[in-house]
Amino acid sequence: MKLREWVLDWMNRPEDWVLAAEGTQRGRRVSAEVVLSQEGLAILVRQASSASNSPTLRYALVAAPHLVGVYSGRQQSKLSSKPTGGPASGLSNHCRRTAGRRFPG
Repeated sequence: MKLREWVLDWMNRPEDWVLAAEGTQRGRRVSAEVVLSQEGLAILVRQASSASNSPTLRYALVAAPHLVGVYSGRQQSKLSSKPTGGPASGLSNHCRRTAGRRFPG
């Protein structure tokens, strides 16, 4: 199937989009993952404390129509909220309304 057709028909499919990348920063392994699904968006950043350790959660962002959360693994804290309107809720609603549409240009 052509990529364009698959993307335009994405909302009618049960698949999620996942982008993962790994690398090193100052001798430590770092990985990042972005997941986009019909339910929302998640972004995770993991970093190992040393070259021999496996990466642990550093930061995360979760955004869905009924939840927005920011997490810090380093500080072991989280901030989450249910959108009650405003920019985050407006963006989520806009994405759902425009999914699968072609934009001019």
